[in-house]
Amino acid sequence: MTRSQWSDAAIRQLWAEGIDGRALFGPDATVKPHQVDNLLQHRSELPMRDALKYRSPDEVRVGAPLMALFVEQGSLVPWLERLLGGALQGAAVTGVQDGQLDRITHWRLNLALGHGFPTPDRVVQLWADHPNRVQDTPAEQQILHWHRGHEPWLTRWHPYREGSGAMRRALLWGAIYRVPEQAAVAAAGDARAAYSGWGIWTAAVVAYAVSGLPQGWTPHDGARRCLYAMTRVDPKWPGIADLDALLRADFPGGSWDAWRHTIDREFSGYPDDHSLPNLLLILGVLYWYPEASPEETGDLLQGAGWDVLGNRLIAGALMGRRAGRIDIDPDALNLMVEATVKAHGHPPNARGQGI
Repeated sequence: MTRSQWSDAAIRQLWAEGIDGRALFGPDATVKPHQVDNLLQHRSELPMRDALKYRSPDEVRVGAPLMALFVEQGSLVPWLERLLGGALQGAAVTGVQDGQLDRITHWRLNLALGHGFPTPDRVVQLWADHPNRVQDTPAEQQILHWHRGHEPWLTRWHPYREGSGAMRRALLWGAIYRVPEQAAVAAAGDARAAYSGWGIWTAAVVAYAVSGLPQGWTPHDGARRCLYAMTRVDPKWPGIADLDALLRADFPGGSWDAWRHTIDREFSGYPDDHSLPNLLLILGVLYWYPEASPEETGDLLQGAGWDVLGNRLIAGALMGRRAGRIDIDPDALNLMVEATVKAHGHPPNARGQGI
């Protein structure tokens, strides 16, 4: 990433956190990278903008009993085929061995971590050992850069800290750990390597929702599971009250277009990859287009903008694979299913653990 890209992303993330960085330089000024660097050095001293909603949590806590839950393979495999096939269809991924899916969500690293509990140190060390499999999103690449340079990286501020990269990966944690609370803990442990605030919370919500999907679920079930998960993942800070008020007042709205406009209005100025508006877009498309195929909902999300690729992947998984729509390489899907079955049912221990 260039210095100017970093600076623009920093200004947008500061806005999401309640600081109007551009106002400090004038609305029409060209903000130079060194000015942003100086601004970041004094970030904690800057006044908050008025009418801030959706405040980010300082810490996301997810506590769950970690226990083994072995799902009978005869029912797990078709469930996984539908979930993972929907993800491939939604994201229009034709294969996995060429690295295409790694660049979206480095799925092979997640499945390797599935054999043990993901902690930030384990996650980032695995990234460092397999850099070509690390997804091509700024947060992961920035953390990997700092780690390679032996610089502090955990909890360090960067402008992609509430992005949707960990949320993309969360569907696999839901597939591996078939206890919703346990899946949320695993997704949060993964997310903490590069994210904070909403970036952790949304990953835990998606993992919780995916883990609890029943056999033969509908897209509306996927939306309902996400809404329920929002009430279960540490909902104790002011931003959650604002989110709840938005959902009660405006979701699902009069139409898909109305919901899209609501998201654009509420989160104007936020980074395009900020995980909260992206999760809300996924909820909307699941509600308004339950009969559509993952490819069709993917096209709708393409038109909505924000994190198009990640949203297509997650929404496609929650929709579930539809037979007869497009060809998915059966070898690619079988490879994903077999690897997920192998990773399934390996909890780290039997005691409670909080993130």
